[in-house]
Amino acid sequence: MDNNHHSNKDIPKIESSKEQVLVEGFNSDHKPTKPNNRLLITLIAGGVMFVALIIVFTLLLLNKPDRSQNQKAQSAECLDNPVAFSNEFTDMAKISHIAPIGAINAGSTGRSYVFIKQETDGSYPRVPIYAPVDSKITRITYARRGGPDTPGEYRLDIEAGCNIKYFFDHVDDVNDKIKDKSPKTPADNTGSGTEVSVDIKAGEFLGESDGTPMAHSWDFSVMNVSRKNTFINPSRWQSEQNLNAVCPYDMYEEKLKAKYYAALKYWNGASSDACGNPSHDVAGSLSGGWFQGDATDMQGNRILIGSFGSMTEFFIDIGNNYQDRFSIRDTATTIKPKDVKAGDSVCYSEGSKYAFFKLESDSSLKSVHGNGSCPKSLPPSGTPTWQ
Repeated sequence: MDNNHHSNKDIPKIESSKEQVLVEGFNSDHKPTKPNNRLLITLIAGGVMFVALIIVFTLLLLNKPDRSQNQKAQSAECLDNPVAFSNEFTDMAKISHIAPIGAINAGSTGRSYVFIKQETDGSYPRVPIYAPVDSKITRITYARRGGPDTPGEYRLDIEAGCNIKYFFDHVDDVNDKIKDKSPKTPADNTGSGTEVSVDIKAGEFLGESDGTPMAHSWDFSVMNVSRKNTFINPSRWQSEQNLNAVCPYDMYEEKLKAKYYAALKYWNGASSDACGNPSHDVAGSLSGGWFQGDATDMQGNRILIGSFGSMTEFFIDIGNNYQDRFSIRDTATTIKPKDVKAGDSVCYSEGSKYAFFKLESDSSLKSVHGNGSCPKSLPPSGTPTWQ
């Protein structure tokens, strides 16, 4: 049979009940029709756009920074090359001594206080403050601390990388580079710092201080945000200076570390061979933090009690008014808070003030405090309970 010849029965008919249906590419007589150019162009353009979108999306995925990988890389780098302080932070020839961290009756348990040596004429000179390591100032606070008639003081918050942050507080003057980025007028409170970005080099002169009017000391504090200090009730502790503070002098290489450790002294002048810790919690004892209700280390009713050298220090806060804080530094009582166990009682005093504590269990404390002499026992009623 001739392959080019077809009979009528070889060509199928496509019919509907009312009219013939056109099949794409053929007319009703089954002859080829011209393609719809507009439709063809639309289909091609749509396909090209679809392929282009796939390519763009793929490239975005390939180039998207992997935060977890970056964090892992940074962590590995910090483990291999941890931040180490290399330069002295002040002129130690002008410093009387430095205090360990962990002082309770002070501005913060996370700060080391740097005491200026008194001159022969009774004055206290300004001493220099230097950057201990290459770092970046991220916040500058310039405020009056002693009322509207007092001069402003600076606090410099600084980041050294690898989750290491530190600050200097009670700085009387700063260098011109820092001053250019600082507020020009001192604020009435310390809650109005200015965010900045000022690179500083190890050993760079930052400013100077003659300390606070009463203590003639200024503050040096270091936080390692990647680690937390140990507390029995971690949810109660929220302040970064309690949670993350570390000894500033442990950040130095051994020669400078030994130099600073040799200058460590408590309030009573006794030397210390340890640099301290913000946490005073000792399980099963009186020592540490005690709270009522939903209080934390930042607000509410709370007690913090512990030893600072041979002394017992504590404060009792009722509410959030620090002006009403009741505090005692007992230098005479030999029973230390860590040695007071469940069922024991102890009374601490300073001058005309006293506080009597009874540890009812590992997690329950009763207390009474006021003016006068220590009572012989806990009053039968009206004594608050702390957890």
